[in-house]
Amino acid sequence: MPLRRAFTLVELLVVIAIIGLLSTIAIVSVDSARVKSRNAKRTADLKQYMTAFGVAYSLAGSFPASGDACISSTCTGAWNTVGPDGTVDGFFGPYLTPKPADPSGGSRGRGGYIFTGNWAGGSSSGN
Repeated sequence: MPLRRAFTLVELLVVIAIIGLLSTIAIVSVDSARVKSRNAKRTADLKQYMTAFGVAYSLAGSFPASGDACISSTCTGAWNTVGPDGTVDGFFGPYLTPKPADPSGGSRGRGGYIFTGNWAGGSSSGN
């Protein structure tokens, strides 16, 4: 009777470990690409806000003297207590169509972009 050549248990375990290692590397690189994509979206949103703020400021001469206002399409999580402000929306609204949304979707415990007008001369902040 001829001997049949087969894989040993050790060889199978080594192959399984290599496949697991390669899949882990692939998952990490996909997650890294997702983070870079989200940050690129935030950068584009902030550039859109900067342009809108610049245009509105050049036309009005100042920022609205208002408290905190949600200027993204939604504010979620810890920031859901900050609602829209009619003065701020009326001031920047024509230059922010449609309003950008935070790409994290509130997965970090908060999401959205907040205008803070309670600093000297008014200011903006986003996260």
